[in-house]
Amino acid sequence: MKNHVLSSLKYLIKLAVLLAAIYGAMYATGTLGITTEELLGTKGIVLAVAVVALAVAYPIYGFVRRMVKASMVNNREDILAAFHQNGYSLTSESEDTMTFHASSPLKRLWHLGDDRIVVKAIDESNVELYGIRKEVVQTEFRITSYLIGKGQQ
Repeated sequence: MKNHVLSSLKYLIKLAVLLAAIYGAMYATGTLGITTEELLGTKGIVLAVAVVALAVAYPIYGFVRRMVKASMVNNREDILAAFHQNGYSLTSESEDTMTFHASSPLKRLWHLGDDRIVVKAIDESNVELYGIRKEVVQTEFRITSYLIGKGQQ
């Protein structure tokens, strides 16, 4: 729960900075379309409520678990290659779990520190990936592609 609240707050800050940059650019170029009073009035309040609601829901839709038909033992190199290709490095490993973090400080900053992806062995031929939706789905696709290329799927 603590991680969900922290992720929501980080995402709220990210959205607020993005909106401020967009509105600032529109104001500077004269394309804002509404007055500053309207932006700070009812329309601004509605926008702020929408941004907060989106940030609160972020842990629900922003993170995902995916099963991949791969073995932590037999397909270890393929898993490592897929993560490396996706810009992630192995940071810790135990018997049935591997933890990856973004290799690039810029990517780590973009994800506001929520860049961890955990690979956990479910059984001999299945692993589970958990982390940021986009990164997990991309890595799942790469692992599956590597295994199909080797004729293992």
